[in-house]
Amino acid sequence: MARTLHRTRFVALVWICFLSFPAKTTSETVHRSALYGQLESPDYPESYGNNVDRVWNITVPGGFTIDLYFSLFELEASFDCEYDYVKVFNSKDTITFCGNEQFLQFRTPGDRHITSPDNNMVVEFHSDFSNEEPFSGFVGHYRAIDVNECLVNNGGCEQLCHNFVSGYYCSCRLYYQLQPDNHHCKVSCRDIVYTSEQDEFQTPDYPDDYPPNADCNWLINVDLGYSINIVFETFQIESHPTVLCPYDLIKIDYDNVVVGPLCGESLTELPESITTSGNLANVTFHSDDTVQRMGFRARYYVTGRSCGALYRPTYGMISGSNFTFRDSVRFSCNDGYVINGSTSRSCQANGTWSGIQPTCEIVKCNVPQPISNGEILYYSGMNFSYSNSIGFVCNDYYEINGSNSSECGVNGTWTPEPPVCVPICGESSISPREPSTGRIVGGRQAIPGSWPWQVLLAISAPKYDIFGDAICGGSLLNEEWIMTAAHCVTGGFEDSETYGETVPTYTVDVSLGLHRRSVPTQHTINRTVREIIKHPNYDPSTFDSDVALIHLNESIKFTEFIRPICLPPQNTHSKEDDERVYIPNVADEDITAVVIGWGKISEHERTSDRLREVHVGVDVSRVECNVRQYLNVTRNMVCAGSREGGRDACRGDSGGPLMLQDDVTNRYFTYGVVSWGDGCGREGNFGVYVRIENFVDWIQSKIRLER
Repeated sequence: MARTLHRTRFVALVWICFLSFPAKTTSETVHRSALYGQLESPDYPESYGNNVDRVWNITVPGGFTIDLYFSLFELEASFDCEYDYVKVFNSKDTITFCGNEQFLQFRTPGDRHITSPDNNMVVEFHSDFSNEEPFSGFVGHYRAIDVNECLVNNGGCEQLCHNFVSGYYCSCRLYYQLQPDNHHCKVSCRDIVYTSEQDEFQTPDYPDDYPPNADCNWLINVDLGYSINIVFETFQIESHPTVLCPYDLIKIDYDNVVVGPLCGESLTELPESITTSGNLANVTFHSDDTVQRMGFRARYYVTGRSCGALYRPTYGMISGSNFTFRDSVRFSCNDGYVINGSTSRSCQANGTWSGIQPTCEIVKCNVPQPISNGEILYYSGMNFSYSNSIGFVCNDYYEINGSNSSECGVNGTWTPEPPVCVPICGESSISPREPSTGRIVGGRQAIPGSWPWQVLLAISAPKYDIFGDAICGGSLLNEEWIMTAAHCVTGGFEDSETYGETVPTYTVDVSLGLHRRSVPTQHTINRTVREIIKHPNYDPSTFDSDVALIHLNESIKFTEFIRPICLPPQNTHSKEDDERVYIPNVADEDITAVVIGWGKISEHERTSDRLREVHVGVDVSRVECNVRQYLNVTRNMVCAGSREGGRDACRGDSGGPLMLQDDVTNRYFTYGVVSWGDGCGREGNFGVYVRIENFVDWIQSKIRLER
């Protein structure tokens, strides 16, 4: 109101100004094509200027309309919006807005959303030559809205309309086909093929009335071996009281038989179900152009052709009890039997079973291989089949390591595995004498054959300066290996060219089953040497690790005069407990060991012709032994003998065994090997022996001795 009066009062002045200073108008057109956007008054957020014209031409893709609303609106107010305004144009009408929250608020858009009828909208802003005060202008927002064409006249679709973003499409109901105009539908229900094992079908538009002039057929074509069962669930087809189905009808063609025409209008009277013998059936339907009814709904399912019954094999089982097409049965056998024939059989389309009827045959084991140094005991009538057992016995001087029998198991293998015959170690066929105080040094001779593992080594290698006057002892470990002292087969003087070298194998002869060296008997066996293996840590200057193995060129056969000795368990003591030497199953009181050999009978006499024996005490600590000996006694050595002297080994006995007898098994094992000493049987001195328990693992790794 005040603005109008102000303009009336100074109208002449205004015209004078216009005549003298013409106003300049700014005009601009902005095109927008994004799916959403923002419109702002010129210079926003500053106030807009005078004489400004701006047009926004908004276009979105077809299938969309445009929605516009204002989050801010503050223009100069005028009753007819003749000063400053915003106009919104679309294909139907034009809407004009002006004013602000204080003046002419009802002319502002407020919370109103303006929607275009199509995909175009034009927004125009205009400001005149002057404003009484600055105004903020406006902020508008637009977005594209998808048009649901199906809401109006079903989109022009005859049957089904489907809307999607920016468009729509038409489709047809079951048994109708969309026409080239993409809107109209025509009945199309011919040659509809079903191949699954069950399904359903019905007249077009069921349960509504079927269309006129419809010709449909449903072809059921299932796999060979199946028959088809057709069941009608509802049925109402136009009929005639006197003429058989002259208008609308159904026919069913199968197995060269045609059923029909069928029609009828009673919902309670259904056609009989049909079962084919073949795998094909064709159902046809026809309607004329007059009266229509609800039609029918039918389902079908298949049943397999039957095959003859199958039975479980003797000693076997069968799984599966349905004997129709594509059914399968599986066969298995009881434990100890194996199937011969088909493990599974399937009922085929022609009513026969695949494969052949299996039988269950008893599991067979291979003929057992002979065992070394033993034989297999067979039982009469044995055919090496499931649950049959065999026994094992070992030859003389051998014993079974493992089970003494095996059974043919369910998987066709002997269980447990056949045993191994290992030599009986540490047992003599001829009992030795009872312990005595006699000495090897001038002591008593052994009973011939009482120490069957004692071996004589004759060494012919003068340039090697061998300790022991060219003979040494040894112990038989198995059919091919001898244990002796390393110094027996090593050059022994430090100023010699051959110091520390191993003698050639051809310089060593081995005699077994010997009592008198000068008089071999029929029990004596001589062998040459294939290989000499000294312990890798042997030190000829200290005699540490003084142990060696001799591999014979030819294995020997055990007799009552030639048998092996046992080895003790491997030493597992810690270094802190190293002083204690393990003596298995031997009484702690008055422990004595046996030393045997053909060595000297005194320090100054010759070697013995007959094998001798002596019992020596082994209750000597390494500390005590070190005090009495002039060489260092290492942890790989043990001492034995008498503190008062008189019982000892001597030159020529080196390499022979220091033996203890196990109180439980009564078997002898090598407690030590004769190694070195200060003289022979001197008072206050002891004999020093290789501590064999420290070398058992190494020995067995070389000879593969079965324990």
